[in-house]
Amino acid sequence: MAQVYDPDEVQVRATDLSKMSGRPVEPGLETFTFNARRGFTDDGEWTFVRKDGSRVPVQLAVTAMRDADQGIVGYISIAYDISERKRREEYAQHIAHHDFLTGLPMRSLLGDRLQMAMARGRRERSKVGVLMIDLDHFKRVNDSIGHHVGDKLLRIVADRLIGCVRASDTVARLGGDEFVVLVPDVREVASIVHVAKTLLERIAAPAVVGSHVLQVTPSIGISVYPTDGDTVDELIKHADTAMYWAKANGRSGYMLFTREMQRAASYKMELESDLRRALECQELQLHYQPKVSLETGRIIGMEALLRWTNAVHGAVSPAKIIPIAEECGLIQVIGAWVIRTACREARLLQVRLGQPLRVSVNVSPRQFLQNDLVDVIAAALADSGLAPEHLEVEITEGVLMENTALALERLAQIRALGVSIAIDDFGTGFSSLSYITRFQIDTLKIDRSFIANVTESANDAAVAQAIIALARSLKVKVVAEGVETTGQLAFLREHCCDVAHGDLFGAPVPPALFSVQGFHFAAACSAADFAETFGQLNQSSEDLVRAVVH
Repeated sequence: MAQVYDPDEVQVRATDLSKMSGRPVEPGLETFTFNARRGFTDDGEWTFVRKDGSRVPVQLAVTAMRDADQGIVGYISIAYDISERKRREEYAQHIAHHDFLTGLPMRSLLGDRLQMAMARGRRERSKVGVLMIDLDHFKRVNDSIGHHVGDKLLRIVADRLIGCVRASDTVARLGGDEFVVLVPDVREVASIVHVAKTLLERIAAPAVVGSHVLQVTPSIGISVYPTDGDTVDELIKHADTAMYWAKANGRSGYMLFTREMQRAASYKMELESDLRRALECQELQLHYQPKVSLETGRIIGMEALLRWTNAVHGAVSPAKIIPIAEECGLIQVIGAWVIRTACREARLLQVRLGQPLRVSVNVSPRQFLQNDLVDVIAAALADSGLAPEHLEVEITEGVLMENTALALERLAQIRALGVSIAIDDFGTGFSSLSYITRFQIDTLKIDRSFIANVTESANDAAVAQAIIALARSLKVKVVAEGVETTGQLAFLREHCCDVAHGDLFGAPVPPALFSVQGFHFAAACSAADFAETFGQLNQSSEDLVRAVVH
């Protein structure tokens, strides 16, 4: 018996039968005949041991042989090799819990291993690290070179991750370009941080895929058991939160989870929920800030700026609204509302003020790439009665660089409507002469960060001058945003900037308060007189709108 069967299996079976029957069952022949003697066929899986020590799984059926009086005269035992079936089952089990592309464990198996690691950590008072890894800008690889190259790069990253960790650690893939590294049995958080630093360096090394030399960097979020959570879901969620903070803080780095992050994430979820109701409750508004021609001294238009005031959160900055709207899928709805409202209110302002003011509307990168954007603009113009030449769409330069073919098509469609295009925040991103000449652009806007120090910083002054000179040479209008002092205004006028807007001319206000009455300056006056005029006009904080008109 001992040469054929695995003695450990026989012992386990005998123990189980003893508990079931309430009497001792010896780990021998009785283990196999117990059920057969009671009139049943004993059918189960066993492991046979060959003479050379190799093992083979078998399905074994044992039936009692009986005489005419139903006495047992022997037993029939039939066994057959189930190795192939076991291999199929193991393969099915493997693919159910492992990623097909990389062979790494998936979420379910990761959860089991994390659960076991936490249990061991409780017993041994050790820590467990969970590292959430997301590849920065990986989508660019798929979009520009192809998914087949992206898949090969993911396999390279998976191999590098495995090569950086211990045999007791787990590397898993959650999907897309998201990976998780589980680091159990550590005493100090510093050991987990060391793993993160090693992963950052190793993943960022150039990778050769066919004829391409590619380089991707990871953003890593870290949660630690037991300080950051004591369940699988908590630790993975908190590592994910920390990873998004790493991305928000420049990417290609790591962040340890903190409770401040959790509070910020909860606040963000509240904002998202309230933002969904904001349109229905009419909490969203547009305010308008005048744009002034520095050549003629007249208001030529205004910029529409989104405002949201909530009963709980108070005034919410557009810098918070737009990213949340993009992440939760509301940007298309809110963006369309902004365009429709701006066109309608601009037309009403034109009628009320008796001037052909142009309104500028910011379009977010994600909204710009929506297929229905052109239809939304066309419908807004038609419904409001606003002439196309009185609408300007502002986009950031990054959207042109990342989606060149689609951007060219979208710009052509917008310009075909008669609407002009402005590049917002110029000078802060991918500024390139090649795209300025390639894309049909009407206006460049100098970012407020350069205007703020234009009278104190020689470098900022040089950048502003260069942008103005570039725009004029290309016969493109140039607008300075964020003008707040008379010194900035005098500098811009001296260097022939076309248009300016900022709090010096008037704070953003609701359409009912927008006015073109208030003061006057002669376009031909000196810079000193010009500055003095605006200094006098800017003394009263109650003047919500200050216009420059003849």
